[in-house]
Order: sequence, then structure tokens, then C-alpha cells
Amino acid sequence: RLASLFGELLGATCALYNCLDDHGMLCSIGQWQTPKDYNPRDNPQGHICYDVITKGDKKPFLVRNLQETEYAKSDPNVRRYKLQTYLGYPIKWKDKIVGSLCAVYQKDFVPSEDDLKAVDIIAAAIEVEENRRRQEEGLRESEEMFRIIFESTTECIIVWDKDYNYLYANQSAIDHVRTTRDKVIGKNIQSGLKHIPEFMKLWMGRIDKVFQTQKPMKVEDSCLIGDRFVYSESVI
Repeated sequence: RLASLFGELLGATCALYNCLDDHGMLCSIGQWQTPKDYNPRDNPQGHICYDVITKGDKKPFLVRNLQETEYAKSDPNVRRYKLQTYLGYPIKWKDKIVGSLCAVYQKDFVPSEDDLKAVDIIAAAIEVEENRRRQEEGLRESEEMFRIIFESTTECIIVWDKDYNYLYANQSAIDHVRTTRDKVIGKNIQSGLKHIPEFMKLWMGRIDKVFQTQKPMKVEDSCLIGDRFVYSESVI
């Protein structure tokens, strides 16, 4: 949407927001009015946007008379789409340039002061979104890492909320009580331990105490679950 707004405000032929992916390919993750045969993922070498990402500074990058520059040979889009003007702006994340917001024209174009102000505003908005996107990706990677660790350990790990609902149980915990994950996750401790009410009340009290004090506690238990006598040491 921001790439579209950028292109519309500047009266461009088309507008793009390009980044390098994990494999080093140049990818157009934001597009406005691109031709049907446009390639959104390409080897970055020679592309103008790649130079903005790798060599640019915090300034607009304007190239006019594109057909008379080296980019006519190095950037496949310049001749293919008869481009005459390129206006790009480097996008930063944590003081590092990670992308290029650009508008391209099939005519000569000289941006006005108002145009450059619009570039600054929209580029700042894209940097905010880029920061949010990368934080979300980092969070997903962290969650996946912890999921792998939790699922590979032989220790039983269970997560409850303040209302005693099971939010998570690793496979070791599921195997320990001889049940299945769908019979645990989302259920309440009161339904799971209703056949041993004293044990249920004991654990509800422990959960309450941990939430109230914000401090862990170590406990030992022994009880009869079905036909098994179970002993356990737990940290809550």
C-alpha cells in the first residue's frame, strides 16, 4: 500500500519496494503498476536498486537519461520497459540499509521539493513497517527455537494461564499422563484433575501463588493416577 501511495503521489510509471532475500536475490515485496511480465525476483547485480541498497546513503537517488547510462546495459528493466528516470530512496533498519523504495518513469522527471518531502514521509513509514515485520520474524524464529527445545527434552513442560487453562504441554508431559494433546490443550486443570480433587486444589493454589509472587517454587508430589503410583519433582 505504501509503494502504491508513493507511485501515485509522484506520478510514476510504476513503483517498487525492493529487498534482498535470504539467498541474496533482489525481491520486489511491494509493487505498484508493474507490467505483467515483470520479474519480481532476480539476481541483484547491475540493478539500480541493488546499488541503492549496497552503496546508497540516506538521500534520494536520482538517475535521469537512463538509456544513456551504464544501467541500460546492466539493469534488464531499463531497456525492456524503456525507462528514462529512476528515483530511489534507501530504507534502513538498525542503521543498515535493507531496501530501496523507488519510482521509475518512461519520461524525464525532476522531483520538486514537495516530491522529496513526500519521499521522506513515505520512506519513514516503510521503515516503521520494516521494523515491525523483522521483529515479527524474529519472534517467530525464537518461538520455533523454543518449541524445538521444549519438544526434544525428556522433562515435562506445561504452561497454564491465570484461569488454570492448559496453554501448552510438550510431548514428554503428554506421554507422562498417557493422553493426547487435543485432550489437554485448551482444557482446564479442574476438568483434568477432577477425579483427584485434593491434588487439583493443591495445584490451583500453587499456580495462584506463583502468579501473585512472581517467583518460582519447587515442589514434590506423589499420587495415584489410574493404576499407577506417580512421583514427581516440579519447578513452577
